[in-house]
Amino acid sequence: TYAGTDSITITLDSTAPTVTLSDTDDDNLLSASDTVTITAAFSEAMTATPTVSISGASVSGAIMTQISGTNSYTLNWDLSGSSLNDGIYTATVSGADLAGNAYSGTDSITFTIDSTPPTVTFTDTVTDINNVISTTYSPTNTVTITASFSKSMAATPTIYITGVVTNVAMTQISGTNSYTYNWNTSTPTLAAGAYSVTVS
Repeated sequence: TYAGTDSITITLDSTAPTVTLSDTDDDNLLSASDTVTITAAFSEAMTATPTVSISGASVSGAIMTQISGTNSYTLNWDLSGSSLNDGIYTATVSGADLAGNAYSGTDSITFTIDSTPPTVTFTDTVTDINNVISTTYSPTNTVTITASFSKSMAATPTIYITGVVTNVAMTQISGTNSYTYNWNTSTPTLAAGAYSVTVS
């Protein structure tokens, strides 16, 4: 009679892997020159290298790179030279675990590409149609200049007035994409002439 203890252990796995997706961009708002790293952290070991597809970006089945010693994989998406149109792009992943169970979730990351510079409209409180002012401008000797941008700005815009101020932060009008600067036209005393206002 055989009296040994030899055996074979078989593990049954019929559960599909799950994944957590992340990326290196804070707001997922990208310009046409950005590079973003997409990471897929799977819940178990994968039988082959997972892939990434990005809708509308000509990225389909791109092979990811495993982070050594983990079930996580990365892909660097370099937008430079891609000539992608402004719009929304969605990244999804595919893969299967060691038992061949394919990932079947719907997790994704949505990116917005914006390669269009903002535009700006200037207004001011000067009542003269030709923007003529004087050092006795009434009632407060102050001209309020408003810069209304076409979209949200990442940092506070700055204003330049020829020979008066350089790179001075403007004040945001709460809840809007507009910023103001109050220019005291009485101090210092200005020479007569034209003064240009620009923003950055």
